[in-house]
Amino acid sequence: MSGRVIAANILKGSAAYDAGLEPDDEIMAIDGKPILDFTPELLDRMFVYGDVGTTHELSIVHDGEARKLTVTLRDVL
Repeated sequence: MSGRVIAANILKGSAAYDAGLEPDDEIMAIDGKPILDFTPELLDRMFVYGDVGTTHELSIVHDGEARKLTVTLRDVL
């Protein structure tokens, strides 16, 4: 990956939504590892195919302010 990772559409009721992620938030890191170190395939394995109940800490920038959010994976139906 290169460049920046900006949240776009956040589905209401999703784990990301419930954690507080909002459109236009910039994702800086996941579990302390820089976001640009992740491939799209790895992100799929972590968030789409990850075990229900697994948590990940997102370091984000929201309206210029650094924040940390905890996303807890759950079944997606």
